[in-house]
Amino acid sequence: MNIFLKFAFLSGALLGILTIGCGTSKEIKSRSLCDKNNVFCETMGADKPPQGSAELLIKAHIKTHLEGALHVEFTKSFHGEPEYPFLLNIDGQAETWKVAGQKENIPEYDKKGRRNPEGGKGIRYILEKKIIVAPGPHWIFFGLPGENYSQEFAVTLKEDHLNVLEFHPVYSTGRMHGQYFENGIRSYKVFFNGGQVR
Repeated sequence: MNIFLKFAFLSGALLGILTIGCGTSKEIKSRSLCDKNNVFCETMGADKPPQGSAELLIKAHIKTHLEGALHVEFTKSFHGEPEYPFLLNIDGQAETWKVAGQKENIPEYDKKGRRNPEGGKGIRYILEKKIIVAPGPHWIFFGLPGENYSQEFAVTLKEDHLNVLEFHPVYSTGRMHGQYFENGIRSYKVFFNGGQVR
């Protein structure tokens, strides 16, 4: 899609999504580099954003098996390691946040006997960052460098408002256990200000 069509799409959409799915290591590597450095800045603590700007709260998480739980990893991954990287690129400005993991062991089944995709022993990595961005349409690229997974979409940020962007993991399906975190990530459901983008 050329740059003209991309901006025409952005200007007409409150929420939109163009491509979503598995990325490539080359694409993720290129998107981890900054073409710009003035699109957003991270807020510290209770900093009040400047009037006329937009706040964007980014929430994402993933659960993986503990280090050494699987005997073979066919590619370099961050499963079970102390830190896990999340990549965000907005309009050409990129940031890779390395998030510390926390071990957890939660029930594999809920009270109704349904399998919990994140049940069992593992390590959870939770990203929560708040940034200041100009209001209006923005092009967002979200990636997991350790999984060769990425997705792209457009959102329009409201001025003088806390906009919330959430990524909910969908795990791959195994032969016996259905969707389960030890099978690895398949995709993310994306929610913006309470509405599902995809």
